[in-house]
Amino acid sequence: MMDFRHGLMVRAIREAFADTKVRVLLSLVFLVIVAATVFYHFQENWGWVDALYFSVITISTVGYGDFSPQTAEGKLLTIAYLIVGIGLFVVATGAFAEYLLQHIRTELLAAPNRGGLPPESKRDENP
Repeated sequence: MMDFRHGLMVRAIREAFADTKVRVLLSLVFLVIVAATVFYHFQENWGWVDALYFSVITISTVGYGDFSPQTAEGKLLTIAYLIVGIGLFVVATGAFAEYLLQHIRTELLAAPNRGGLPPESKRDENP
């Protein structure tokens, strides 16, 4: 049963990445993170790793607070980055999760004998 579920999740992830909508949204998130990383590297004089780190924790709303922009330009870009980036990140994550859940639900309903949901007749027999 565990092999079926593991295989199901791997197939669902693989197919989610093959979906055009998911792929486009995740690519946009990646591009926004790269653009922000380049900006922070040059504008704030941060190293590449620090700039990438700040870009990822900001767009994912983790925000540890150990880095913050010191220049006016950096602060203004961060405001725009938060508005655009978080919205895009949420939409991309939601589309990916929606695709995974839909795929997994469809497969589980189609395969009750491999650990999926019990058939309707069995549910009705057990009060």
